[in-house]
Amino acid sequence: MKQVNMIALLFVLIHTTAAGQTDTVKDSKAASIERNDVYTTVEIMPKFPGGEAALLNYLSNNLKYPGEGIHGKVFITFIVEADGKISDVKILRGLDYGPVNEETLKVIKAMPDWIPGKQKGKNVAVRYTLPIQFH
Repeated sequence: MKQVNMIALLFVLIHTTAAGQTDTVKDSKAASIERNDVYTTVEIMPKFPGGEAALLNYLSNNLKYPGEGIHGKVFITFIVEADGKISDVKILRGLDYGPVNEETLKVIKAMPDWIPGKQKGKNVAVRYTLPIQFH
């Protein structure tokens, strides 16, 4: 079994989290399609319990590499609800090898509750996108 490329994922996570903490604009196009109370960026972005290192550890321990010679990046999106629960998990861009996409969906859906995002001091639902590199 091969592991997820954690260094590449860590770089993307740090960049995504840092960029999102200063922007407080609600994505009205995406929100109007899904529901009115989901943000894409907020003052305080949601966090996996224990931080980025714990998220990397969770993914490394739970993602099973479902085939030899499969390389690429799966982009997955989900909502971290105001109570920290994960919902609306979807593949934005997957790999041609279906089992990789299915495995990624399964592991993300099974994640523990997150620390929710905050906007104006209140917990809010936030759409989160996570790239996962397979090597």
